[in-house]
Amino acid sequence: MESPLRNLPDAILFLNSDNQIIGINPAGENLLKVTQTDLIGKSVDTVFPRRESSVYRKEILADGLEEASLSLSDGQTLYAELTISTINGLDGKYLGQIVIIRESARSYQHEMNLKQEESLQTQNLILRALQETTYDLHSSLDLKIVFQNIVERACQLLKTPHGYLDILVDEEDELVPMVSTGILEDTLGERVKRGDGISGTVWETGEPLVIPNYDQWSGRSVGFRYGVIRAIVGMPLFLKDKVVGVLGVAHGFDNELEFSEEDVSILKRFADLAVIALQNAQLFEKAQAEIEFRRNTEIKLRNANQLLQWQIERVEMLQEQLQDLAVRDPLTGLYNRRYLQEALELEFAYPNRSEKPMAILMLDSDHLKDINDKYGHKAGDDFLVHIAKVTRKRIRAGDIACRYGGDEFVVLLDNVTENIAVERAEKLRKNIASHHIVHRNEKVSISVSIGIAMFPAHGLSGEVLLQKADQALYNAKRMGKNRVWVYQENQQIT
Repeated sequence: MESPLRNLPDAILFLNSDNQIIGINPAGENLLKVTQTDLIGKSVDTVFPRRESSVYRKEILADGLEEASLSLSDGQTLYAELTISTINGLDGKYLGQIVIIRESARSYQHEMNLKQEESLQTQNLILRALQETTYDLHSSLDLKIVFQNIVERACQLLKTPHGYLDILVDEEDELVPMVSTGILEDTLGERVKRGDGISGTVWETGEPLVIPNYDQWSGRSVGFRYGVIRAIVGMPLFLKDKVVGVLGVAHGFDNELEFSEEDVSILKRFADLAVIALQNAQLFEKAQAEIEFRRNTEIKLRNANQLLQWQIERVEMLQEQLQDLAVRDPLTGLYNRRYLQEALELEFAYPNRSEKPMAILMLDSDHLKDINDKYGHKAGDDFLVHIAKVTRKRIRAGDIACRYGGDEFVVLLDNVTENIAVERAEKLRKNIASHHIVHRNEKVSISVSIGIAMFPAHGLSGEVLLQKADQALYNAKRMGKNRVWVYQENQQIT
């Protein structure tokens, strides 16, 4: 007859007097994860060879309810409540023990604590890796370095050294390997077409893809060697609803681990960071291009402004030259008759003009006709230029010298008395006469006659003063030339 103890829901061990296991019920096999064949005839210390076994032995050698931690064959720890009963014969001789083992609530809690602790450690590792990668995004503009760190950290979390990151090149419609680590380094430089291998398939479908055994996968890349990788996962990088790359990791061929949903979720987070890095790089490149465009535009605008400014200055200079040409005598460089007339109008337009005296000197060459006849008009021009040159040197900054016409010159001396005007006219005449010009190896003497009219003594307008100065000049000529003559009323030399 079968013992009713064997059908109890708790685990039951039967021990003899030598502390050897002589039986176990089915519930005990399930709880302790062993079979009856594994236990029969063996000591408890042999079945549970841990430091707890001595405690366990001590506990099972005494009657009563105890707690024990048992190391199971799969490496896990079972926390159990033990009910130990001694079996004696009719003669009182010790025959063995019956041990009832019931899983303690502590065992479940311990298992949950371990799982929570492991989960927290994993989450901390993930957060730290994500934080470090996020820092890279803000501290480095080198896209290759950021991608390298993303792949390496993803591989570290997923417990594999083999990872890759491919980026789409729009112009060529191909994926270009940016980073390859571990046994995948051989693929660096090999471009991927749409639908080719795991990267090409993920690019084409836009979906994450997990391959448990790459060698047996029908979509494997034809050029990829067999016996290199086993499990592999690829995650698309999306930017504005478009696949712009693929991030993936793989286990080596000798590694039978598979990628879980949690692994895929972790990889997705790194894929999102890779997209941010790519977007940052594109924004930076766009910003750089815009800055360069603005810089070039500013340079062009600055150059255009400089050119415009130069052109404006050129126009203003030409205008000044034109204005100067309009009032300058082209031969002598002195002001012309038009300028003289305008200057006289301005002088006599001043309200206080009558308070300041002014002299008008009219000069005329004494021998210009003879020079032209004998040496030609070129010599006559040189003669006039010489008179103008000496006159310009001998007048003050505020005085005005003009070529009045032909061989006649007019000088306006502002704010001078008659005596000073005569004195300065004499110095001018003598300076002109002290020079000569050489023409055809001959020295040609130069002299002028000068007539003077004074404001206000001889007239109150420019026109009248010019007439009086001309009359004085006429008298100087009549008196023998090469002299200065001041206008005198009712004086006519015959």
